[in-house]
Amino acid sequence: MFKASKSNCRKFEFVRTMRRVYSSCNRRFLVLVFVLVAVSGVFAQAVKSSDDKARRYNPTSSTFAVRFVPASSTVSAVRFNPLERSQRYGVQQVGEAVAQATRLARPTRPRLSAAEILVAKADKLIDSEDYLAALSVYRQAVDTDPKLASARLGLGIALLEIGDFEAAEKEFLEALILAPKDAESRLNLGVALYRSGRIDAAIVQYQQALQINPNLAAAYFNLGMAYAHLGDFEKALTNYQVAVRKRKLYAEAYNNMGIIYEAMGQLEVARKHFEQAIAQRQNYALAWYNLARLYFDEGKYQEAEAQFQQAVKLRPVFAEAYLELGNLYLIRATTMNTPEMNRAVEAYRRAIELRKGEYPLAHENLAIALTKLGHREQAFAEYRQAFEQNEGRSADTLRNLVSTILGRGSFLIGNELKRSDNPGNLKSKKEPLATTREQLEKAVGEYYEAEDSFKDNADIRYCGGLAFLALGDIYSAIEEFAAAVELSSGRDKAAEKALDTLIEAILYF
Repeated sequence: MFKASKSNCRKFEFVRTMRRVYSSCNRRFLVLVFVLVAVSGVFAQAVKSSDDKARRYNPTSSTFAVRFVPASSTVSAVRFNPLERSQRYGVQQVGEAVAQATRLARPTRPRLSAAEILVAKADKLIDSEDYLAALSVYRQAVDTDPKLASARLGLGIALLEIGDFEAAEKEFLEALILAPKDAESRLNLGVALYRSGRIDAAIVQYQQALQINPNLAAAYFNLGMAYAHLGDFEKALTNYQVAVRKRKLYAEAYNNMGIIYEAMGQLEVARKHFEQAIAQRQNYALAWYNLARLYFDEGKYQEAEAQFQQAVKLRPVFAEAYLELGNLYLIRATTMNTPEMNRAVEAYRRAIELRKGEYPLAHENLAIALTKLGHREQAFAEYRQAFEQNEGRSADTLRNLVSTILGRGSFLIGNELKRSDNPGNLKSKKEPLATTREQLEKAVGEYYEAEDSFKDNADIRYCGGLAFLALGDIYSAIEEFAAAVELSSGRDKAAEKALDTLIEAILYF
């Protein structure tokens, strides 16, 4: 990786860094032996490649599996917010209404038990989307009466909403033990299975729920969504159509049918379905967002902006809509020379704030906007956030980083639906793309071939280390993290932690 003229000095600096990381003499001796043996071939390859006209990255030259979670990342224990997690499982597209959980009908008698009163309180918190508070109250209800099915059911729904799908599944199973013939508990178990990526198992539960209650519209809705993400659009549309016959007003079903028609390329039909969803529910922010996207893709920026603004007015916490507003301002500023680049920055920052800092695509697009404004150092810091949150796995993010490094004017700007590595997009069900690894290998090749003089920034090198590590190339990752430590004069503690982790992995193996 390093230039030939610097290879010896880099090697000794690398060893010096390892001495600082490992203080034990015996351990240090073992580490140096392993590292020097491991990287000698890499440095030799770098020396040889410097004599060639163009360097080429060989991703199969030295790989072994190790996973490093960045210590400085803001990632939670669940790792992603529920929407992004479901996208990665391939069961959710941005703009698509989620698989629907349902709650048991509550008792109407005048006197409720203490546990039932708690459940009613928690239900109101769920309705106001205060899921963490609801979770606490449902748990109190379960502690008060462990045999109350509605408490288990509510607890499962709250867990679904915060993205803890596995824990939700356990609660729904407990509810089914208490009420084996309850269609809602069966349906909710299917939702937990579905959101964790087990589509076929979810379909079985939905079908069993319909055997108990053939009029359960949400089960048909969920079947439609499941078949859509299996790529069977015809069967998906059939189930959605049954759902709208079972329930008079079903804006979510019309919205999701629009998503399918969009994926099939029938944009006018998609538009009519989004409009039908809005006609049924004027305050349905998701349908306004989808309608705005169609206008955006057609280049009708004024109409798109008005409808994105309507979406965020109806749903002030709509992070994805703010991302799209940022994209719109960025593209207009770039292609039409409008003075909106700072508006793009503000919109991206708002999207990141709404996702509590955990929105890799918004960090990436913010980096592009900052690049356009000439704030390269800030841009590299935002790229780093995106890389940490993606664990270095996004080829498009790496391509954009390379564009900033090399001073190119073209970038891949878009939303989640335009990402080549998002398995949750319905279009990918009909138009298979190259595998994520294949795309990442090509992007890493572009990064590898860029001259070292363009990568004289610790954030850049740290991103490179995560990308190599995502491919399993631990030795190239070590070089990148070591370069980050050197360029930061030892202040990049996350890079030092990465070195520590990788050296321990070498010792282990």
